[in-house]
Amino acid sequence: MSFAQEQLWFLDLLSPGETGYNVQMNYRLRGPLDEAALRRSLTWLVARHEVLRATFREADGTPFQVIEPPAEVELTVVDRTGLTPEERAATVRADLGAVAGTPFDLAAGPLHRFTLVRLADDDHGLGLGFHHIVVDGWSVGIIGGELAAAYESFRTGAEPDLPAPALTYRDFVADQRERGAQEARELDFWAERLAGLPELSLPTDRPRTPASGLVAGDVVRDHAADFHRDLRLFAEQHDTSLFIVLAAAVAVVLGRHTGLRDIAIGVPMLGRTDPDLEDVVGMFINMVVLRVDLGDDLRFDELLARVADASLDLYDHQEVPFEQVVDRVRPSREAGRNPLFQVSLQVLGAANSPSAFALPGLAVEWLEPVTTSATFDLNINYFELSDGMRVHLSYPADVFDRWRVDSFLRHVDQVLRSVLKDSRQPVSGMGILTDAELDRVLSASDERAYVVDPEGNLLPRGVPGELLLGGAEEWIRHVLDKAELAPANFVADPFRENAAVYRGGDRAIWSSDWELAVIHETETPETTPTQTAPVAAVAEATTPTETALVEIFETVLGGRQIDLEANFFELGGNSLDASRVISRIKKTFGVKASVRLLYGDNTVRAIAGAVDELKA
Repeated sequence: MSFAQEQLWFLDLLSPGETGYNVQMNYRLRGPLDEAALRRSLTWLVARHEVLRATFREADGTPFQVIEPPAEVELTVVDRTGLTPEERAATVRADLGAVAGTPFDLAAGPLHRFTLVRLADDDHGLGLGFHHIVVDGWSVGIIGGELAAAYESFRTGAEPDLPAPALTYRDFVADQRERGAQEARELDFWAERLAGLPELSLPTDRPRTPASGLVAGDVVRDHAADFHRDLRLFAEQHDTSLFIVLAAAVAVVLGRHTGLRDIAIGVPMLGRTDPDLEDVVGMFINMVVLRVDLGDDLRFDELLARVADASLDLYDHQEVPFEQVVDRVRPSREAGRNPLFQVSLQVLGAANSPSAFALPGLAVEWLEPVTTSATFDLNINYFELSDGMRVHLSYPADVFDRWRVDSFLRHVDQVLRSVLKDSRQPVSGMGILTDAELDRVLSASDERAYVVDPEGNLLPRGVPGELLLGGAEEWIRHVLDKAELAPANFVADPFRENAAVYRGGDRAIWSSDWELAVIHETETPETTPTQTAPVAAVAEATTPTETALVEIFETVLGGRQIDLEANFFELGGNSLDASRVISRIKKTFGVKASVRLLYGDNTVRAIAGAVDELKA
């Protein structure tokens, strides 16, 4: 496997049956469809790209892929003829959405799934589904273009005449494995670049759990052609790209929503450093971390230059597999959260967008995707279209409410519209609230309450900040639950002339329906200095299970000494090591253990106890 495939295989092992890495493109086809030509085109496509015929196995915890021989592929036809025109749209979305929510079996395959919903002789829905382990975003463009060319040939009675790709996916895998030993310098770069990276924690509506993300939500928003054009012109005027402009705006909003000035954004890199790989279908992308320093007294045009400079570094150091970077940086590992970044951003040009798919003789409409489980807190994808721009944001709906995510995108739009007017304004003072939000927050209380960040900017609903209160002292004391107010804390109202507000350092938050909630934080108890405890000796095994487990850990982790009071990742383990440990646990103890057992705060001793429970 490639390193990216290895990581997706492991994530499937960690959470079997999840569908967050299903890649589904759904279309509405209007016109006379040649179903036979479509079937032949799909079979030809899968035969042409061997990775589409891959299944994934493991031996002793070590994964590998098997390429199955070419065969006729299945096109599942769902007959929905007889519906009224009004019923068709909802039906095709429901049918194809159900397909997108069906898990793939990586070991059994196939890892492609083609569905045709027949609405009428001249009206169909088409679903092209794959597991991410065999395709990436660039592959979607290849598949669309080649499928169209093959369909045109077959429907006219000819054979497709496309040159074979110069390289195959297995060539890429072999080259990547050979280069693996040469990437120590690259890991040094990432270790330095990501040192001290703070964890970005967006305000949530419900507590996170290890299963967070199993319920996903989507927000899809179209931007008009003139707004898209203005953003591209703005990027050109500042000698940068649309991605840099969008990344800077997203970073500003993330900073305002979290209170951080050091922002991490995950960015999928193309991974096709050899031009001969540009027409090969496969999983090439590698996630890298764009670290954005919002700094002090920074203008937005200066932020653009800073983001552009950081992005160039990403291109220079993109080939180190993400999981190896994680192993080197060693952030805290928590089931249900992605390590190093929680927000990803991608911009796809018109040629590589799913919207570019076309079949000769048919009117093709791209149906916006439906996410069935969420891999990141915010997975933001901008698609450039021929007549504008579409943003698709998926998120864990079991963590965030829809209104919060809607607001986030509106705030990004507000920043973009603001900088189109003035790119030299200070980042720290940029307003992110829309006019409607601004009016609402300034009129949401009978007296005067505001919630602000450290720079005094008004904060939106759902984001905690410092509370400023104006009006009668009796009302202020009531809101804060205080008997007395310090006279020195009355200061000039920053939003109204000739008025004062009480600024006592109290914190508050606006709810989704603009109700004010004061945050009464518990005081930190005083502590007295204590002597530093001596370093404890390495805890040793006391039961047969612990002894056997230590032997397993020592074998997998290269013979290093195993402390039973340490957790797996503290001992130097990584995700591939985890799968090897679980494989040996199953073989040694005859129990079916989940790889989740190694995550969180579970020590080796606790894992041994869990194994004993499974044996019992």
